[in-house]
Amino acid sequence: MLNNLKQSLAKSAKFVFLSPIPILSFALSQPVFAQCVPTFSDGWLENQERSGGHTIQRHVGKSVQELLNRLRQQRNINSASSYDNLDGASRSIQAALTANENRLNNWAKNAAQGQTKAVDYSLSVPVGTVAYRPASEKNLTRTNKLRVVIKKTNSRSNCIVLTSYPVR
Repeated sequence: MLNNLKQSLAKSAKFVFLSPIPILSFALSQPVFAQCVPTFSDGWLENQERSGGHTIQRHVGKSVQELLNRLRQQRNINSASSYDNLDGASRSIQAALTANENRLNNWAKNAAQGQTKAVDYSLSVPVGTVAYRPASEKNLTRTNKLRVVIKKTNSRSNCIVLTSYPVR
């Protein structure tokens, strides 16, 4: 009986792997759901930046003076914030995305190209500084909260981290 089972499995395996069924190969090559959360390899946040994000450019390693200057120059924003450093930003954003992975991937299934989705997340330790109006050194606060904004793209990964920043 065991030999019959082995022979039956062997025949089935040959059929599946040798049979030229295009539908089967197409179905196996497509993701089951949209993959919105990036793969967290070394330099993943820099890769998001190269794909059109601006987290590092605007929200990482900025001094208090840079935050206050941004508030003074850009009247359309209510606050300006910065992660302390790139490593901390990367780890914090990764934690937020991992905690919201199912939610973001489900959103990406039906989101139109260019649509954005924001998620907020809190950590147990401060991640950065927020300067708020009116622009002065009295209106600064350390925070353990952050926001990540994902944008649906037509790229293979389906989404990019458009931006992320500490929030009050």
